Amino acid sequence: MENTRESLAIRYGGDLRNLLMSNRTFVLQLAHPSVGAGVVQHSNFRNDPWSRLREIAYSGNQMMFNGHDAAVAEGDRLREMHRHIKGVNAHGEQYHALNPEVYGWVHFVFYESTLTCHQLFGQPVAEQEQEILFQNWLESGQYFGLREQDLPTSQEA
Repeated sequence: MENTRESLAIRYGGDLRNLLMSNRTFVLQLAHPSVGAGVVQHSNFRNDPWSRLREIAYSGNQMMFNGHDAAVAEGDRLREMHRHIKGVNAHGEQYHALNPEVYGWVHFVFYESTLTCHQLFGQPVAEQEQEILFQNWLESGQYFGLREQDLPTSQEA
């Protein structure tokens, strides 16, 4: 398979072993005080802990496997779903789920978890492929309404 951005995103991001990382990914996302508050205050995860995983898997499939139009539509759906999620986190700070720092954190954790998955359960992603995946991740942020200035400029940042 050619190492294009799309093929690498599908090869690594679409690998079923990523499901092994789902709990870790979720916990890392919740580590952000505003994400944790949003999930606790606005979701049904305590009664249906698997619903978030199902939603994430559905969104990932739409983004990776169903083409540009499906990715745009899914990004729109996700933004609409998160538009009403706001409140005060445990630090007494107001939050909104669509704040670029908050939304960007959730997006970044998926990238980081994909790399960690392959480091733990397969062949680590080669440095040059990491850079291609990172660029793909940056570009895919646009589907979520994230702008270039909302995201890290490098993997190290």
